[in-house]
Amino acid sequence: MKKKIFILKNGLKLIAIQRKKLPIAYIKLIVRSGAINEPLSRKGLSYLTAKLLNEGTKGKDSTAFAREVEKLGGNLTSKSGYSISTIEGDSLSDKFEALTGLMKELLTEAAFREKDLSRLKKQIKTAFLLRMQDPNYLSLYYFTKFMYKDYPPLSTLPEGTPESIEKIKRNEIIKFFKDHYTPTNSFIVVVSDIGGDRIEEIMQRTLSGWIKEAIEKPKLEQIPDVTAPTLYIVDMDVTQSHIKIGKHSISRANPDYNSLRVANYILGGSDFSSRLMRKIRIEKGFAYSVYSSITPGYPTEPQPLRGSFYISMETSTKNTRKAFDLLMKEVKKFSMEGPSEEELKDAKSYYHGNIPLRSETYEQLAVLAMDEELFGLPWKHWIKDVEEIERLNRTKVQEAASKYLNLERYVAVIVGNAQKLLPQFKDLNPEVIKPGFI
Repeated sequence: MKKKIFILKNGLKLIAIQRKKLPIAYIKLIVRSGAINEPLSRKGLSYLTAKLLNEGTKGKDSTAFAREVEKLGGNLTSKSGYSISTIEGDSLSDKFEALTGLMKELLTEAAFREKDLSRLKKQIKTAFLLRMQDPNYLSLYYFTKFMYKDYPPLSTLPEGTPESIEKIKRNEIIKFFKDHYTPTNSFIVVVSDIGGDRIEEIMQRTLSGWIKEAIEKPKLEQIPDVTAPTLYIVDMDVTQSHIKIGKHSISRANPDYNSLRVANYILGGSDFSSRLMRKIRIEKGFAYSVYSSITPGYPTEPQPLRGSFYISMETSTKNTRKAFDLLMKEVKKFSMEGPSEEELKDAKSYYHGNIPLRSETYEQLAVLAMDEELFGLPWKHWIKDVEEIERLNRTKVQEAASKYLNLERYVAVIVGNAQKLLPQFKDLNPEVIKPGFI
């Protein structure tokens, strides 16, 4: 497997990875802008922009454009998240130049038709209202809102809200696209059986007409710490409680990341073998589901924004406080004591087998190469991750748990029957939220 890096004449950085496994080419354009770059009054702008790119070009509507992609036996789609947007797809290697030509057509001839915008707005708003009937989604929505209440660019999910989506105009989408979808604000990853020099030749030719200068984006401050334990109860007439509790943590670029991912895996990231699952569900029967997660953060300039650590749990209404207290007790104990030798051995075994599997497909390799560029990681960092995890000891993992997993200060959201939950949590002074759209 060979990696070559080129800078095209239009300023676009090309990362070409040759893997002689299958006659396939996977292409991923990464734009270094997303929801975090929107005006606060226009949340969902980046999301709508990406969705509209899937609706075709000035010369081809969505059906005609999709037909052209299908003729190549490939696919091409656009997405947007918090800090990046992507156009990505694949085809057989002998169709790669044609696929790249269609990508260029999206970048230079996007239509952003008013009728498509109107239809997408209706679809997004309908989907939002339907999801808000799901207590799991509701807990995510409010957890995001309150977790980032002191950092507004991240306080709304990327798709925005019905109110913010309705305000967005076609000319604002066109401006966002012109300002952010530029060669100097992007890079591209190609994984294929084609040599890097040949890929560079194709990209120089097919993307030569894509020439734009990016605007200077404001530098973003780091996400501030959660300052106190805070509990919100979101009132919903359901038979069980859906809990999310967490805090801000570190980004993928932090040297402690592998220690943290192992600590999280042992605490709550390993399904039925995790501490939380054993103690809360298997031994006490207080929860149907409980797991913990860490996020890698958001790649931005001048530094990546920190990620988060959070725990999700579902429990019966009557056992909600018991489950909550036991969760807090186990997290505190793990933060102070760290893992056992057996737990650490099992975690190392898992990552030794699991991490290499994440580089099997061409798409997976493209994602790994993207992460290397976004977070400043070394080439083949996943191999180095396995080696670093193998060297970890209990002390190192416990130190990471103590620094990044303790929940002395947290944001917690419980979606459930407020009338029955309030007496259980009265001593924590929860704020009750009554959603107007349920």
